[in-house]
Parts: sequence; structure tokens; C-alpha cells
Amino acid sequence: QGTIPTFLGDMTQLTRLWIQGNSLTGTIPGDVFAKLSNLIYFNCGRNQLVGTIPVELGQISTLLNCEVDRNQLTGKIPPFPYTIELDVFINQLTGQIPNGVWDNVAMKRFYANNNLLTGTISPNVGNMVSLEFLRIGNNDIGGTLPEELFTLPQLDELNLTNCILTGTIPDTISGLNGTVEEIFLDGNKFFGAIPAGFDILAPNLKQLTLHENDLSGSISETVCENRGDSIFNISILTADCSDEDEKVFCDCCTECF
Repeated sequence: QGTIPTFLGDMTQLTRLWIQGNSLTGTIPGDVFAKLSNLIYFNCGRNQLVGTIPVELGQISTLLNCEVDRNQLTGKIPPFPYTIELDVFINQLTGQIPNGVWDNVAMKRFYANNNLLTGTISPNVGNMVSLEFLRIGNNDIGGTLPEELFTLPQLDELNLTNCILTGTIPDTISGLNGTVEEIFLDGNKFFGAIPAGFDILAPNLKQLTLHENDLSGSISETVCENRGDSIFNISILTADCSDEDEKVFCDCCTECF
């Protein structure tokens, strides 16, 4: 209980600070973290912290892992140009995702889902060449999918569920071939035909959710051939294929909406 103590600022050689899963209140004090220039791991998730994420936290050049998720934090996400794993999900953060995140070539995991974020997916996302996990669903992020998103060579999971994204899903999504296993695009405003690019991705996919959009056409035979319940198949496959409002034809979906 209580607040993050200011005496931590005197521990200038501190490399790891794990205070997650408590009942901490108050703010994350920027003046304290401005002194912790050797910090590598910081986790204050699952508390009751309020206020903003201090800019000083993102300026620590040694900070590889930063987890401030599941609090009541507000304001904008500051730049994190050095961090490899950044978890800010389930807060009340607003504004756009800064270029100081999109331009981070070393970042492997960015979880910012379940906030109040706005703006678009920046074309700068193509700079995130190390990114493996991108979760920014359940936000008010709109616009179209930038082509640069499909050039990420390491991406394993793409979670854009329940945003306000629009436009078509381009065939160039096949550029994620060889790495991507989970794609969550449900709950958006995508329209147009189901892209043929999913045929290229199908042998590696484990989950694909497309429901609650304005898509049309059919889930291909190639995708259906890779549907199955083993760890090597697509175990979850959803689309708007219900009898009441059949926009998409799918005879292999695990669930129709």
C-alpha cells in the first residue's frame, strides 16, 4: 500500500524494480526515475496508480522492460526510444502513439490495448523491424492499414480488434508470411473482399478473426484446408457468415457472426 517512495531515487545503482500486484496509489514520480539511470526492468502493473507516465521513464537508455499496465494512468504515452518490451495496456491513456515508439527499431513487444488512444497507425511502424507482438486493440485508432505494417519481418501477433479502422485489407498482408501466427481484425470498419493474401499466411496461422466488419466474399479453400484443432492449424477462425446476415461465405469457421 501507499505510494512509490521518493528514497528510491537515492538507489542510483538499481537495475530491477518489481512492485507489481499491490495496492499502490499516487503517481509514478518522474523526479525519482530521472535518477535511476541504470534501471533495466521496471514493473508497477496491477496497482491503482494515477497520473501520467513520466517522460523521464522513457528517457532511461538502459530500460529494456517497462510494464505499467492495469493501472488508472492518464495522458499521452511518452517516447520510449530504447525499451524492448513496453506494456501500457488497460489504462486510460489518450492521444496518439508517438513516433518515439513507432521509430524504436529494437522494440519486440508493444501492448497498448484497452485505452482511449486515437490517431492512426503511423507509416513509421515499418521502422519497428524487431517487433514480434503488437496489441493496440480496443482503442479509438482509425484510418487505414499502412503498407509498412506488412513489411515487419518478425511479427508474430497483430491485434487490432475493436478499433475504428477502415479501408480494405490489402493482399499485401501476405508480406507477413513466415512469422505471423495470430491476426485479430474483428470489430472494425473494414470493407471489400477477403484478401487472397490470407492464402499465403494460412499454413502458419493459428488464429484469424474477421467478424464485425463490412467484408465480403469467401473464406478460401486454402484457408479452410489449414483449419483444425491441433497446434499446427488455425484453431480460431471467425467471420460475418451467420445465416441472418451472411456477408461472407465460410464453411469452416469456428464461429459465424
